Amino acid sequence: GCCWRVCQLVVIVLAAALCAVFVLPRPPQSQLPADRSLCATDARSTPGMQQAPNRSKVKFDLVVYGATGFTGELVAHYLSTLGGKFTYAIAGRSMKKVNTLATKIRAGHARHPPQDLLVARADDLPGLRRMVKQARVILTAAGPYTKYGSMLVQVCAEEGVHYVDLSGEFLWQREMIDQFHSIAARTGAKIIVAGGYDSVPFDLGASLAFEKLEFLSKSSAPEITITSAVRGMRGWMSGGTLQAGTLTAEKIIRGDVPEGASSDPYYLVPSVACPVDQEFSGWGKLPRYERAVGAVGVPHFMAAVNSRIVRRSMALLGRHGVSYAEGMTIGAAVDSFIFLVPYILRGALNLAPKPGDGPPPSMQRAGGYEVVVVAEDAVSGKSATVVMEGRGDPGYSHTSKLLAEVGLCLLDEGCWRHGVGGG
Repeated sequence: GCCWRVCQLVVIVLAAALCAVFVLPRPPQSQLPADRSLCATDARSTPGMQQAPNRSKVKFDLVVYGATGFTGELVAHYLSTLGGKFTYAIAGRSMKKVNTLATKIRAGHARHPPQDLLVARADDLPGLRRMVKQARVILTAAGPYTKYGSMLVQVCAEEGVHYVDLSGEFLWQREMIDQFHSIAARTGAKIIVAGGYDSVPFDLGASLAFEKLEFLSKSSAPEITITSAVRGMRGWMSGGTLQAGTLTAEKIIRGDVPEGASSDPYYLVPSVACPVDQEFSGWGKLPRYERAVGAVGVPHFMAAVNSRIVRRSMALLGRHGVSYAEGMTIGAAVDSFIFLVPYILRGALNLAPKPGDGPPPSMQRAGGYEVVVVAEDAVSGKSATVVMEGRGDPGYSHTSKLLAEVGLCLLDEGCWRHGVGGG
């Protein structure tokens, strides 16, 4: 009777929802003009680079700022395990804490301990300048960057020193672009924000997929879409990421942001001429089947950060009119939940970590991720796939290695384009 009709109704609703998932299209895209030269933005139209400062005789190749925090300490420990001829110092706001970290590193029979210890407060402009002038590259894990990052970006831009952070605050990133991109472009400083799990696998994966597709398609006027999907995720967000997201959300709720900023897919490309995507994740707001990756997924929870970084990189590289979408497969979400449950039940994982807190070492070692990136050209029908994988907890263990490796890349002149700066 009644129960049977209710069951029928439930089945019908579920079937309809399932069908909707498989027929929901990708969010609509704006039409590109026939003349693609009209899409050229002035993202790269900054004053010509002056003679870059000669930094071959500075004291340190790298300085790790914020080294006494949870992630900063992981960065310092990772550098201490590497061979090579690079020099580095660890820095923070408290000499006592910095000295304690150095003692811990040396006690672990480090292969390559830090060469010196430095102290500078995030709000001390002269102190930061003294520190920055001693380095070729600054790696900073001292977040949230909305509170502690602006002055360090300023000094690096002015002094022509490369800079890498782990920021996920896209509102703050835009402020840094507006204030310091032109300065960094003149001095040759490369300012790299979001140099960890957010957003290296997605940004680098999109770039590699684009280059591979460009080689395969050889279209004179391609219509390229790039889709990233997290297929595996074993880890939890860091305290810094959580606080950065909270600060950003609070600013949006207060209305303390430019109108439309929170929903603008091209917020980090102020001068975009051909905005293809109309929704920041590119995936859409509902679960749907994505043919490019062959899976049902939802918008990736960090797409608000990653997608904007990818679009800025594309603009800086002169790759105009590229559509980008980022999601997370249902399988990855389920796998992540199953991975976290034992740690939650044992009380070993704080679901709302504070900056400086982190998961237990066993979770850091067991974590990892897999991201598939597919680039497609509607004109040639060609496609290219790149898979990005990482071992170790994405938000801590792997992120610390990414930050260090981006810094080491900046030391290698064969690792980056010459004659440009900014970020």
